[in-house]
Amino acid sequence: MINDEFFSLLENRELGFLNDPIFYEIIRNTWIKTAYPQMLTHPYTAEFLYLLAKSKNIKKILEIGTFTAFTSILFAKSTDAEALIYTIEKHKEYAELINEHIALADVKNKIKVFFDEALNILPNFKENFDIIYVDADKINYPSYLDICFEILNNDGIMIFDNINWYGKLEKQSKDKKTLNIQELKNKVDELQFLYPKQIKQITLPIGDGILLIQKN
Repeated sequence: MINDEFFSLLENRELGFLNDPIFYEIIRNTWIKTAYPQMLTHPYTAEFLYLLAKSKNIKKILEIGTFTAFTSILFAKSTDAEALIYTIEKHKEYAELINEHIALADVKNKIKVFFDEALNILPNFKENFDIIYVDADKINYPSYLDICFEILNNDGIMIFDNINWYGKLEKQSKDKKTLNIQELKNKVDELQFLYPKQIKQITLPIGDGILLIQKN
């Protein structure tokens, strides 16, 4: 969860990926030019994603929820020259800012942006992915699991952001988004119970919580 301490976190902690000033510029633009800058990935979560992508031989990444391309560019910067990032954003009003940031970071050759509902785009993908990062509409989290698990490579990792949903899961809130995040967690638990040698999961208390699922 991003709050008033966001920039304080960035300025008072050594986050390795922010050695590249492009990320600070993207964050600044997002806060100035969008109505909901709090949708940016938490800096600690971003740091984890950067290190994860950098530590593995990643060739293809799928991201659901581009927003202003902060994490898209983060993935592009943390992978080798041959890696590709596919990212899906349903809000076309972010297109200009997305393209501006991608050009600013000089990673246009590594990022392919799709503007549509993710559930319309995902069934068309024929390739598999090494990392799938989901930070989009929470109501469709269970559906994203169903579709994305099939296109996740063996030894690949799927990551769902905001798994704590600002503490609403712990409070057992009954709104639709909270219930669907809980449904996602229940489905992952069931998959791990049925296929203990094929699926590993862990929830990390980073940012607003992230759920990692590894396909073995």
